[in-house]
Amino acid sequence: MTSLFTKVDHVGIAVPDLDAAIAFYRETFGVVSVHEETNEEQGVREAMLAVGDGATMLQLLAPLNPDSTIAKFIDRS
Repeated sequence: MTSLFTKVDHVGIAVPDLDAAIAFYRETFGVVSVHEETNEEQGVREAMLAVGDGATMLQLLAPLNPDSTIAKFIDRS
């Protein structure tokens, strides 16, 4: 049987507070933020956290305002 997936580039996780989430993932799992940016167009702050050898990343996404898509997703979930 051939695997549908050969690699996972990243997994996105919506969080209400980016700084708190980065600290939690660092302290709990030992992963580090390797890139952070603000995307005004999408209304998010985001951070990429390296997992293991860095081939796979966790992308944390936090809302910049209550009207952003991520804020609405967090409110629904």
